[in-house]
Order: sequence, then structure tokens, then C-alpha cells
Amino acid sequence: KAGSVTFNVTNDGQTTHALEVEGPGEEVETEDLAPGGSAKLTVDLNEPGTYEMYCPVDGHREMGMEGEITVK
Repeated sequence: KAGSVTFNVTNDGQTTHALEVEGPGEEVETEDLAPGGSAKLTVDLNEPGTYEMYCPVDGHREMGMEGEITVK
């Protein structure tokens, strides 16, 4: 549903990662997370649509660390 969404992000990998979400009119991202690190990321997805999420660390998105969020 449309509205504010909080993601609980945990880096289960063996290298630094982060999460970026491109919402309507804003882009928000976590700090870089070392292996085992975690963070909360809140984004206002107040409009129906499809939004992008990905790891903004150098080259990770191009390696396939991306996805879509569908808001109805």
C-alpha cells in the first residue's frame, strides 16, 4: 500500500553494501554497511507506481544487486 515504508536492512555478505530506494520525488539510502552491519531506511512511497531499489556501492548495481518495489 502507498505510504511510509521502513526497511530493516542487514548486510549478510562479505563486503560493504548499502541500500538506496528511489521514491516519488526523493532518493534515500543507508550508510555503507560493513559485513554484519544493519540499518533502518524509511522512504515515503505515497504514490502508486514502481520504484527502484539497489546497492549504490561502486559497480554492485551493474552486477545485479537491484530490484523493484510495486506500490498500489
